[in-house]
Amino acid sequence: ENSNMERYLVVWYNKWRKTILNNPKLIEAIKPACFGIASEIVSQKLIEKSNIDPLRTLLYGLYRFIMHPVAEFWGRIVDRILPTESVYRRILLDQLIFDPFCYLLYVSYCRMVAERRLRVNFSDVLSDLKFAMNIVWKWYPLLQLVGYKLVPPPMQESYNNLVSFLFDLYIVHVEEQTKKIK
Repeated sequence: ENSNMERYLVVWYNKWRKTILNNPKLIEAIKPACFGIASEIVSQKLIEKSNIDPLRTLLYGLYRFIMHPVAEFWGRIVDRILPTESVYRRILLDQLIFDPFCYLLYVSYCRMVAERRLRVNFSDVLSDLKFAMNIVWKWYPLLQLVGYKLVPPPMQESYNNLVSFLFDLYIVHVEEQTKKIK
């Protein structure tokens, strides 16, 4: 029976590997999901000092997996509207349109995961959004500027993944510090 299981796993792995290798867009979406899962594990263990919640961790990875194509789509829209050299306008457009949209989805998703239900209190979501956007608007424009000006284009995706990883940890840290003050 073990040999049947081994054969099944080998066949499954080979199909999975072929699918991955033939679909680079899937790989691009898996990377931020892995960074998201890693940031959840680190934030839960080191910042929140709690046990790892596997469902929350996987759902956050799923959120990052889904949002990657959305962010790519937004990037194509911005590319059509603004020339590549318009760095400051691109950042402004991101900060005023895309980031609030993403963080509205993000805080709504986090509420749903935390409360383990699909319906959440909209005033709580708006409060969370205000909290997140205060942090985002303080730091993210500078991080985007560094990405646009100093990071070579082939490395920008890796830079964005790393920044997202660290920024996720920073937001959780600030949130935990705020809870201690209250």
